[in-house]
Amino acid sequence: MKRFIRGCLLVIALCGSGALLASNASASDAVTVKLQQILQQRFPTIRIEAVQPSPVPGLYQVIAGQQVVYTDASGDHMIVGRMMDTQTKRDMSADALDDYYIVNFKDLPLNEAIKIVKGNGQRKIALFADPDCPYCRQLEQNMRSMTNLTVYLFLFPLEQVHPHAMADSKAIWCSPDRASAWENWMLDRTPIPGGGSCADDPIQKIHALADSLHIHATPTFFLESGKRIGGVIPADQLQRLLAQAALPAGLGHLAASKSVAN
Repeated sequence: MKRFIRGCLLVIALCGSGALLASNASASDAVTVKLQQILQQRFPTIRIEAVQPSPVPGLYQVIAGQQVVYTDASGDHMIVGRMMDTQTKRDMSADALDDYYIVNFKDLPLNEAIKIVKGNGQRKIALFADPDCPYCRQLEQNMRSMTNLTVYLFLFPLEQVHPHAMADSKAIWCSPDRASAWENWMLDRTPIPGGGSCADDPIQKIHALADSLHIHATPTFFLESGKRIGGVIPADQLQRLLAQAALPAGLGHLAASKSVAN
């Protein structure tokens, strides 16, 4: 009888804690919805994409286009700047943007990309890169020895930063062997064969696509899982990300958290 009573009390306690969690979640949702409305009213020319609790208690993370800012629950006080995890040295603001702007990989117009197969090409990324971007060159160097990767390269010249990038992009697209032209140029600065222009290059379409995906810097790439990664990362870290992306849903997040913990 005592065991039965204890069991009943345990069930009541668990149900009570579940109700409390649901209540807290509902309250948090109400705060974020109200906060998003307040901020949108105060900044009518800026689209507030999302508001959610930040890793710091009492602060809310606000995604507005390509920027992340932080406010209190009232919206009266705002911190404009980047948040860093001092243990992992990760830019948490950049991570928040990458996590928010995920894509369905299969929906990307891969026919407008240059397909580059490394080894068996088993894993896939969609890369937005500028042929005159030094960070893109570094990423190419980091991927040079990989033997299990297919890169769908979207030529994304940033002319305001690199004045010759558009001409170089067009020359690469119009080359007889686009993949080789890109790799030889990026890895060894071998002159691009051919050059000039050709019919129906997709570069303007890619610019429109990048804008719709809120991509404004290179290199930026998407894993097959849809997760966005910005900037240069070492080859071993890319290998881990590719391995995580290949895991069933849920297990990839577990592997990522263990990787950070270690």
